[in-house]
Amino acid sequence: MTTQRKLTLALVIFVLAMGSLIFAYYRSFGFPASAQTKTAVFLDENTQQFSFQEASAVPPLPAADGPLSLVSAVLSTQHPEPPVLENVLYFYRFTPEAKHALEKQYVADRDMNIAATLFQQIEGKEVRKPAPSSPWVAADSSEGQNIMNPPSP
Repeated sequence: MTTQRKLTLALVIFVLAMGSLIFAYYRSFGFPASAQTKTAVFLDENTQQFSFQEASAVPPLPAADGPLSLVSAVLSTQHPEPPVLENVLYFYRFTPEAKHALEKQYVADRDMNIAATLFQQIEGKEVRKPAPSSPWVAADSSEGQNIMNPPSP
């Protein structure tokens, strides 16, 4: 084997090894934010249709026909394509006051992880079970806590 072929083979092996390492890194730690699609699953309570919206949106959101009827769904799976009611653990939305405060806070601090904040926020949050007729309850109530953290069987 000639020296030029050895160098070419070594270069090919090096490039493949580096590509594998880069792929393994991003697979373990995630792709850069610019490469990620940051969406969340929402349900239109009027039409019972699911849609994907920006994860930074504070529910309830206005539906195509105007009213604030899009609420966020917390799912039992991370890959909800397509989302189905059977995968919903609960729905949540915020009171008008809490929604306004969260949106104002997000505008003031664009570096905050709004999706995580929305999930963790309790004050002003309302939750309900997936059944269409289930009532909205305050997330900080005992009933709300049972919906978000059901007791183990």
